[in-house]
Amino acid sequence: MEQADIKLSLRLGRMHDMQGMTKTWRLPPKSDDSMSVVERILQVRGIGESDARLAFLESKLSSLEPPETFPGMVTAAELLCQAFKDGKKVLIFGDYDADGITAAAVRFQIFKCATGKQVQMHIPDRTNDGYGIKASSIEAFDSEGIELIVTVDCGITAIEAAALAKEKGIDLIITDHHKPLEEGTLPDCASIVHPTLENESATPLAGVGVAYMLAWAFARSWSGSNEVTEELKNTLLAMLPITAIGTVADMVPLQGSNRILTRWGLMLMRSSTNAGVQALHLFLDVSVHQLRHHEYRELRVVEDGLLRRRPVGEPGRPKREALAVELSRDARARRRRRTRRRSGAHDGVHGCRPPCRTRSF
Repeated sequence: MEQADIKLSLRLGRMHDMQGMTKTWRLPPKSDDSMSVVERILQVRGIGESDARLAFLESKLSSLEPPETFPGMVTAAELLCQAFKDGKKVLIFGDYDADGITAAAVRFQIFKCATGKQVQMHIPDRTNDGYGIKASSIEAFDSEGIELIVTVDCGITAIEAAALAKEKGIDLIITDHHKPLEEGTLPDCASIVHPTLENESATPLAGVGVAYMLAWAFARSWSGSNEVTEELKNTLLAMLPITAIGTVADMVPLQGSNRILTRWGLMLMRSSTNAGVQALHLFLDVSVHQLRHHEYRELRVVEDGLLRRRPVGEPGRPKREALAVELSRDARARRRRRTRRRSGAHDGVHGCRPPCRTRSF
């Protein structure tokens, strides 16, 4: 048999083996030909009403779901405000993926802006600690004198840890977006903030989205009004690029508040003065100067998800979580180059330099 015939036979064999893996495409109903292309696309997506179309296309920040609409949000915000005013020792318990790291950074920044102090933070080690807050963690934090723990992107199934925290007199606030236990058992704690726990029609926020909403609710409570102080407002705006990175990296549906947070985060990313965001630009060999010009003016969500989440999410593997949080929270431009040099050490984890990934994309 000729070599070309052998190759064709092998190719046909592979196609035959893949026949059982093909999917059945479900085509949407035919749209109205008299409509514009945009109107037809929105109609197919189930966005038929004119008001809904306008809200989808404009995605205004003012259209974000108010944080108070999420269960447990107001209670959590008030508990945190009171804890800081009483001088309690507060700890942020994060997660090691891109969603958890960005969520921890958002919460750290809003607390620092309000109180002027750096709140203690813990991001578990992927290998040694595993996912989520555990009873052993509560024991360790109790020995350190921690009085309030607020989780990000985890905790909805931490029944044992919540029980131990309550026994030791530690207030535990759980903020999560994952599914609870199948039997419906929830942790017994001071407050649970979960976007779809009681309302499945609410936006399925990522962990960083939940963190951002709590940051907003906290800012309102701290300001004593729905109109937050100018400093807190600027911090919330500055954290939108970080929120967008975590939202896209966690691959939640880009609808509702997720779409709004991502759209504005990507737009503000171009002009961000946050050294961590700038370091990520440099890490990808994309300069801030380029981002402000036409060739990178329209940052694509797919590019952001495929490229940005890698350097932020990597540190869970080589035990450099603290550096990843530093990338997200450090606002001092003089540290930008040093941050870039440090972040470069992570790229060997995947064995491919950033330009290779960019060219491949």
